[in-house]
Amino acid sequence: MEKGDVKPGMLVRWIDYVPSEGGVPHVGIFLRWEDHGWGDIVVLKGSKEIYWTSRQCEVISGGR
Repeated sequence: MEKGDVKPGMLVRWIDYVPSEGGVPHVGIFLRWEDHGWGDIVVLKGSKEIYWTSRQCEVISGGR
């Protein structure tokens, strides 16, 4: 995922391949880009803001 691909409010998906072979998908709302080491985007998942790595994410729906 590149900076031009995503805007605040868009749904993004990240797949965690660590716990299982097929991966565990996670969906969150993209909030902003932020340089925080490996995690370079901030996503709202549930009621928490968390860091994800943009290279492992894809946009799954447009925002408002």
